[in-house]
Amino acid sequence: MRGQFQRWPDGFPLGPSADNDVSWLYSTPGAIRKFLNVITKDLFPSIKDIVVSEFGFAEPFEGDQTSLSTILWDLRRADYYQSFLDNILLAKTVDGLLPSFSCSSVTAADAR
Repeated sequence: MRGQFQRWPDGFPLGPSADNDVSWLYSTPGAIRKFLNVITKDLFPSIKDIVVSEFGFAEPFEGDQTSLSTILWDLRRADYYQSFLDNILLAKTVDGLLPSFSCSSVTAADAR
């Protein structure tokens, strides 16, 4: 059944949902830290440097926006990026991993 992996065992959602057109996509910043740990400690322990090249989030109803000021005032996406960067920093400083660099070149206006 679609959607069965989008909730914790107690039924609570994994995180804030994205646009209704991408119902499988949730904001789960803590997952990047766990994923980096699995990659570097379990799957590829001999590889010391990891490059996080892209991550993104679909803003709910972003395709319906017509006002440039509304598109540019994108606090939900800014919070998403900050949370992901915080977790990548925790993976580096607390977990001892060496993720290198991250960036995104697609904004709400570019995705149209």
